[in-house]
Amino acid sequence: MPSPQERHTECACYTPGLQGKTGPARIEYDSGVPALLVREPMSHAVRCPSCRNLSRVGADALGRLVACPHCGRPFPATPDGELSTPTTSLSPKGGGRGGPTVARRARPAVPAVAPPEDDSAALGLDGHAHHGPATGLVGLALLPLGIPLLWLVGPALTGIEPIFSFAAPVALAAGLCGLGFGVAYAHGWTLATRVKATIALVMVGYFTGGSLYFLKKEWAESIRRHVGPGDLKWKEFTPPHEPRAYRVNLPGKWAEAAGDGLMPGWGLRAYRTARDKGAQAALDVAYEVGHGTPSATVAGPELADEVWFTRAREAVCRGCGGEVAREREVGTQARPGREYVVALPDGATNRIVRVYRAGDRAFCLCVEGAFVTDDAKYVERFFGSFQIGPK
Repeated sequence: MPSPQERHTECACYTPGLQGKTGPARIEYDSGVPALLVREPMSHAVRCPSCRNLSRVGADALGRLVACPHCGRPFPATPDGELSTPTTSLSPKGGGRGGPTVARRARPAVPAVAPPEDDSAALGLDGHAHHGPATGLVGLALLPLGIPLLWLVGPALTGIEPIFSFAAPVALAAGLCGLGFGVAYAHGWTLATRVKATIALVMVGYFTGGSLYFLKKEWAESIRRHVGPGDLKWKEFTPPHEPRAYRVNLPGKWAEAAGDGLMPGWGLRAYRTARDKGAQAALDVAYEVGHGTPSATVAGPELADEVWFTRAREAVCRGCGGEVAREREVGTQARPGREYVVALPDGATNRIVRVYRAGDRAFCLCVEGAFVTDDAKYVERFFGSFQIGPK
């Protein structure tokens, strides 16, 4: 039998006949002594299987579906094994055991959750309550899947091509759906709270998807200027293995680039500035320069400039896996050259490449970063400082 000091909260019964005037009883305690006489002739202690908290119900509520006043979950009312002895509702009013007995009507209990139309609506086939998400909540959690669909029809409706690849809305939708299902299965949240949280996620997702779709490269470049790296310290650089080959200004620290990724198969020896590993890495810009003498089978001196630069363009695309968006003729010191604006597969990163031909030698300069434009000041400064030395 429970001690007097243990407070048991009443359960709200879902049965209409047990609510209102014939509702469950409430016992209030004052310093461990019962303070009022409740109406129900007998009450039983029941334990919620979800939160494991105790509460009391009237004798007529046993076997019916009740709502836990602590967590709001419905469960069948069965007497708790450890507290199976029913308690009478006759409770003296006053401070002592021998005080006078006074009866008053207990306030009707408010259901913790909205009652279902019948008990079977919240019970599974095994007769126990199940607390999975409602079908409508699952549908709300799947609404972010419409973001990639809008990106597919967006160019036809708006005439605007997004700067990001299709992978961006797919990743956004997948992440939001995962969060939505996490909210739908959240333990201890009411249905109304889960619905509101899921709707908020969907609204944030569609706003983010629309912002990314209409984002312009000029806006990203403006963000880079304001929150990106500050004024860079440019220093003149000459290749350590052949100092007279060329000179160019580079910002920050440099290191020799591993592999042959600048122009595969052309045998260029390249140097690259170290990328930022901090919080500004997403706004970092990488600079790379290299030179070498390609073999006669790759790009020999007997080839015409058009053929030579066509092979150079193919090598540049192989090195980064991107596609040339724009191309124009450039030159330095009476040496022919080409500039390629290459869009990388992620849809956000650009690689601005210049290739020069000086006899049998090839020189390649590259600027790479998110939303880098070919008319940016730092790009023009890098390319403008390049000078080819005598062989």
